[in-house]
Amino acid sequence: MSFDSNSFTLQLLSADGTSFPAGIPVALIAGDDRKNPEARGSTDANGYVTFAMDPATITQPRLLFDRSAIPAEPPAPDRVKPPAPSAGQTVTIANPADGGWQYQADAGTSLQYGIFWNEGNTVAYAFSFVTISGESALSGWASTTLTTYALPTLTVPRDTSGVALGRIVYRQFTIDGQPQPLETVTQIADNTTTSIVDTLQ
Repeated sequence: MSFDSNSFTLQLLSADGTSFPAGIPVALIAGDDRKNPEARGSTDANGYVTFAMDPATITQPRLLFDRSAIPAEPPAPDRVKPPAPSAGQTVTIANPADGGWQYQADAGTSLQYGIFWNEGNTVAYAFSFVTISGESALSGWASTTLTTYALPTLTVPRDTSGVALGRIVYRQFTIDGQPQPLETVTQIADNTTTSIVDTLQ
């Protein structure tokens, strides 16, 4: 605060220590007489407001300002709920011909691996973005019909906005046209890893 016999200046700060934005009207009152402010002013670019009056004449000073005039601060990135994956962001399932699956049945035999990894069934994958504030909606599903392979390598998109702290990959089998319950394949604890392997039997 600075002052002389004709005026004094105050800097107004928010609870987090940042200065008020410019142009916020501020009224100074004495006691409880809100209808008759002693002086008025507006904040400058650094949150300072100057009142044209002798500070020695002030008793029980109070400041009034319209809180709604102060722009709301954007939430911190780790408090923002992530956006849902876009329509083009889906899991990519490796091509068995490229060696991206972990198990293959012996030649001349049908696939029998675990409960659902059977030839003719369908397996599908989707994912979501995660922040400390919650989980986004799921992406679209990418699916393939099982032949003699099980446990594929998957490519999972990143959150290009940089908000997500991780991702969750889900799996769903369809057997004889009947969708089975969703399963969580893995939780990726970063927004950089793109390649994972389904190891969940």
